[in-house]
Amino acid sequence: VAYVIKYKKSYVTDIFKTSSGKKAISICVPVLKKNKLLGIIRSMILIKTIEKNYLKKLFFSKLIYATIFSESGQIIYYPQKKFIGFQTQTIQDELFSKSSSKKLSYFFDQVKEGKSGIIEYHFKVNEGKNTRYISKFGAYATFSLGLKNWAFLISVDQEKYINPIRKHSINIYTMLSIIILVLFSSG
Repeated sequence: VAYVIKYKKSYVTDIFKTSSGKKAISICVPVLKKNKLLGIIRSMILIKTIEKNYLKKLFFSKLIYATIFSESGQIIYYPQKKFIGFQTQTIQDELFSKSSSKKLSYFFDQVKEGKSGIIEYHFKVNEGKNTRYISKFGAYATFSLGLKNWAFLISVDQEKYINPIRKHSINIYTMLSIIILVLFSSG
């Protein structure tokens, strides 16, 4: 509310817990007349409501899914609900390889600047006492909500989707090379 009073612009909060313990965001919009602040309209929206009505459809499979982040690194939406509302930096060691840290830092710098792009990272999977890493490939687009940039990231499992495409491309290149060699050697 203080931001809206000071700058006379809409504001969207990061996720917070309500008094009943539910996760929500708050949207504050100034009511202006001739650039004079007459009041503020404030709405609190439960994340559960947003997820149920809009975001649930973004979960394609265990191998392809969507995530939404705020520019500060807060997880706004993730298929595993236990991570919603957390700052990525606080759970980074739980979810990602150490080599992915710099890539994530760059990703959030890009989001703050409103840029879109791609990211490759390694997602940590704990299987009992063993830990393995799954290579992921993601494409992201940023969008503004209030004065903040948020990122919409679609992630795919490289092993299941990207690597077969690369392998197929290599096979085609190899086949074309053999055909060209045969044509030039017979001519």
